[in-house]
Amino acid sequence: MLQSLLLFCAYLLFFCCNSLTADRVETRDGSVLYGSIITAEDGNLSFQTNHFGTFKIPLKEIVSLSSSENISVRDEQNNTLLGQSIPVPKMQLNLRNEGKSTSLEFPEIQHIWTTDSTDPLLLKTQEEKMELLMKWKNSVGFDLVGSSGNTDSFGAGLRLDSTYSNKLDELDLFLSYNTQTTNGKTDADETKGGVAYDSLFRERLAWYTRADFEHDPIEQINLRSTGALGIKYDHIEDTYLELSSRFGGAIRYEDSTIGTIIEKTEPAFDLALE
Repeated sequence: MLQSLLLFCAYLLFFCCNSLTADRVETRDGSVLYGSIITAEDGNLSFQTNHFGTFKIPLKEIVSLSSSENISVRDEQNNTLLGQSIPVPKMQLNLRNEGKSTSLEFPEIQHIWTTDSTDPLLLKTQEEKMELLMKWKNSVGFDLVGSSGNTDSFGAGLRLDSTYSNKLDELDLFLSYNTQTTNGKTDADETKGGVAYDSLFRERLAWYTRADFEHDPIEQINLRSTGALGIKYDHIEDTYLELSSRFGGAIRYEDSTIGTIIEKTEPAFDLALE
C-alpha cells in the first residue's frame, strides 16, 4: 500500500514539474496539451507534446498559449515581437518582455519560432535560393541481352545522361549506343546523341530548344540531325513522376548512303510525350 502511494506521489510530482516547465496550448474544444512549441506558419502551430508526438493545430482554434521561454512572433504586417507568452487573458496571444505586455489575435499571426530555431521566413528564402542553384545530375544505363539455340543473338546498349538544372531551367545532354546481331549478322549499329534546353516562363509552361544527331550504317544513314524549337507543358511533376508534352517546329537534315537520296533537308513538327 505504501509503495503504491509513493509511486502515485512520484508520478504526480513528475507531472506537475513537467507541466510547469513545458509550453502549454489550450484549444476551443477544451483540450489542453503540454510540450514544446516548434513553429507556426501557414495558419498552423506545430506543437511537440510530451507523450503523444507532434500535432498541427490551426491558430484560429487556439484559446491560449503559454511558453516557458521567449518566443519570436511575426504578425500579418511583418512586425516582429519577442517575449514570453502568458495564457491570460484568453482568446489572444499575450507576450511579456521586460515588464511590457503585447497582445495579438491568433488569426493575425504569420509565424512563431523559438529562440533556438531559425526564422521561417529566412528558411524559406534559403530554400528559394537553393531551388535556383544549378546542379548536375548524371546517370549511366547499360543493357546486355542474348540467346542461344535455333537463333543465336546478342545485343548491348549504353546510355549516358547528364542534367544541369534548377527550378526554372534545365539543360539535358545524352549519348547512347546500341548494337544487335542475329546469327552473326548485324541488325543494329546505332549511335545517338543530343542536347535539350528548356526554361519556365509561367507555371508548368516552358519554351524549349533541342538538337540531336543519329548515325546508323545499317539504315544507311551517315548523319541524321534535328533542330527544334517550341513549347513544353508539365502535366505532372513530383518526386516520383514527371509527365510533360511538347509541341514545336523542327528542321531535319539527313545524309544517306543511298544513291538516290544522298542528302536532304525538310521542315517537320516536333511532338513528344515524356
